[in-house]
Amino acid sequence: MAADMVYSELTLPLGHPSPGNQQPPDKRCRRLPLSAAIVFPVCLLFAASITIAVMALRIRSCPEWWQLYKENCYYFSTNKSTWDTSREDCRSRGANLIKVEDQQELDLLRQQSRVHLTFWIGLKRRDKWRWYTGQAFDTNRFIPGSNDIGECGGLTEKGITKLNCSLNHHWICEMTSTHI
Repeated sequence: MAADMVYSELTLPLGHPSPGNQQPPDKRCRRLPLSAAIVFPVCLLFAASITIAVMALRIRSCPEWWQLYKENCYYFSTNKSTWDTSREDCRSRGANLIKVEDQQELDLLRQQSRVHLTFWIGLKRRDKWRWYTGQAFDTNRFIPGSNDIGECGGLTEKGITKLNCSLNHHWICEMTSTHI
């Protein structure tokens, strides 16, 4: 078996340029600064792009026990109280009873109500139905069949309804999320 092996010897010349690179050493060295001049700005541009992207996508945060949705934080109470007491609780947390801005937000909140809970929201009748901000409320947004004796707004799994302000219900607080 040993007789079948073939050995060969490879000799490489030292100090001589390889056949594919016949340029003198001084020309090879001149290419290095040109490469660095191209690579450095490209890397700098890449790093700047990453930094800008991270700043644009700043992460939003909410306090513990609050839920983040879009740019707002929501607190769903676990106990019940009157509309006025619920409003004060939200204020003590640096928030307000929720103001439902659009149908998408309403749908999200109705999902929370699907366990047959009723929540106080920042809607009350004074001379007209208004949000806590003073903005008028479109009464066509009440669910059909809402009673006319209630002076405060509530949210059920069906939608926005009129309720007696002295009843005890859960509530939803809302605040703007913070950037971290």
